[in-house]
Amino acid sequence: MTENIYKDGIKAAVSLITIAGRTAPKAKGMDTITIKALTSAELKRLIKKMKKIGKIRDAKGISMSDAVILVGAHDKSRGLDCGFCGGTCKTHKGLCAYTGIDLGIAVGSMVSRAADMRIDNRIMYTAGFAALKCSLMPKNVKAAFAIPLSVSSKNIFFDR
Repeated sequence: MTENIYKDGIKAAVSLITIAGRTAPKAKGMDTITIKALTSAELKRLIKKMKKIGKIRDAKGISMSDAVILVGAHDKSRGLDCGFCGGTCKTHKGLCAYTGIDLGIAVGSMVSRAADMRIDNRIMYTAGFAALKCSLMPKNVKAAFAIPLSVSSKNIFFDR
């Protein structure tokens, strides 16, 4: 009975956490954020890829998680010509600096929401990188993080 309550709770929490990412402030109101909750089949693909690229410790944390949310960003110039990226919007070919800032704000909003609900979580660049490598995010997503979630008596992400 209790196990079902946890499973139902984590599903509801995933919805609320993704809402926090979607509603996070974005530079000039341009939304470049992609958010995806992984299915069990996608989770298996992610774990396999993480092990293949040598991130075994992080793969173990992902495999013990109750849910994993991916959050990434695709690049889009904001037309500000701020020079923060090292060029102008017309000449610079890399990521707009505000793309990374927006991604960080979304990730922060999401893990804050998870923490508000007392759900153990971690921000994992390694899992986000692996997710991009195994095409779990759309091709236009250039940077991603994974947010694994856990509901247990001990934080599985603490004593790694």
